[in-house]
Amino acid sequence: MRAWKVLDTAIVRVTEVLSVAIGLILLLFLTLGILGRYITGFSVSFVESASRLLLVWFFLLGCGLALRVKAHVGMDLLQRRLPRPAARAVIYLAHIGSLIFYGMVLAGTAQALSISAGTTDPSLGINGLWGMISVPIGFGLLVYHQIYLVVEDWVRPDAAPEQQQLTE
Repeated sequence: MRAWKVLDTAIVRVTEVLSVAIGLILLLFLTLGILGRYITGFSVSFVESASRLLLVWFFLLGCGLALRVKAHVGMDLLQRRLPRPAARAVIYLAHIGSLIFYGMVLAGTAQALSISAGTTDPSLGINGLWGMISVPIGFGLLVYHQIYLVVEDWVRPDAAPEQQQLTE
């Protein structure tokens, strides 16, 4: 279990660092785009494409971190009204449904990856795979964090969401 904790901490930290770095670069590019367009009257050619690519990466990396701290919007009306055993069953069904959805997305990206590998972004001059590879990485992280939540709920079933920290 200790080895998993070390690996888990590394996965979360690397994802956090990448998310912050991508977010800061995205902020810089968007600022350049605004300044270029409204102050000087011209726009930097790569800013829009680079910003779109960074936004996709930022979003897909951040989804796993948000899932981990249960920051996504959820409907818990049914869960709160059911007796404890039934509520736990609903939670596990939600975990299973989420994992099935993530698996379907991951399975569907195989064809998209092969198509995007043959494309080039005209303004950035990079392979289209750089954008598309974010989907299996992001959804792979979602699968990992969902499994972590299942194990966490199994080991500590009475822990309140605010007691389950992203990193300890």
